[in-house]
Formats: sequence, C-alpha cells, structure tokens
Amino acid sequence: MVDFRNAAALTVLVAGFGFGLGANAEGESGAFRALHSFGRDHTVLDHAGAAYVVGSMVGTHTVIESTGGPFAERSSGVMECLVHGKISDEDGLDLKAPCSMTDGDGDNLFLSASRWAGDVKQGSGGDGAAIILGGDGKYAGMDGVCSYSTDYLSDTQLVADVYCDWKRVSE
Repeated sequence: MVDFRNAAALTVLVAGFGFGLGANAEGESGAFRALHSFGRDHTVLDHAGAAYVVGSMVGTHTVIESTGGPFAERSSGVMECLVHGKISDEDGLDLKAPCSMTDGDGDNLFLSASRWAGDVKQGSGGDGAAIILGGDGKYAGMDGVCSYSTDYLSDTQLVADVYCDWKRVSE
C-alpha cells in the first residue's frame, strides 16, 4: 500500500492539522479516503529549458472510507480541475490545480492541489498535497488538508488515491 502522508502534507500537519480517522461527537471534523478518476486534456510546451503544462481534468470523486459527516462512504461527485505548472531539470516539477467537486445534491467542495514529485507522462505519477478551501451547502465553513498519489494510466487518463482530514471552522 502507498503511504499517502507525504512530506508536503506532513508540513501542513506540523502547522496544526492532524491525520487519523477519528471524528468528534458533533461530527465537526473527520477524515475520508477517496478515489479520483480523471480524463485529462493537457498541453505541454517545451520552452527555454523547461516544459510548461496547462490543461483541464474532469472525472469522478468517490469516497471509499470515511468517519462520516458530509463525506459518506460510497458517495460520489463530479470533479473538475484546471492544471498549470512547470517541469525543469533545475527545479523539478511544480504543478498546481484548483479543483471543484459537485456532489449529487449540487453542493460544491473547493480544493487547491499541488504536486512537486513525479511527472505527467503516461506510466508516471507522483505524490502531492491539497488544501480544502470550503464550499457551499454541506461543505460551507470547512477546511482541511489532503495527501494524494497519482498514476497516469495513459496520455488521457489518470487516477488518484486521496486521503483528507477536514474540520468545520465556521457555519
């Protein structure tokens, strides 16, 4: 099994968030594990010793393990992300992706993902971290941190195994 608690997520952990599948009695915090499956449309431009990546990803978010709260096991939603970044021998990978997930009730969860390891080519992948930025409906007033691991199955398909800790910070 892959360890989803990479160095980027550990940095956030030290900043005040904890990992674990425990929730408090009010259901105002917890954790979940989800599988994301994406179709991707990326353009890579080789320029001045670096490769610049831009594109979109659309797919599914399915919760496979949860302590409860708004992230019920077997619940699903549609994920959409805009991807941009740079790959160079000198600096490595610097990939960013603001993402929105819309669940079956029409509620939206907002995340900001980053990855500094691996590649974006078929047969590659890497570990990254994301921040939960809140949302609307059941996700309003929420924040948290996630770690994830991606596998690029083809030039147009990838999957990610995602682990998140969340908490409600306001209503």
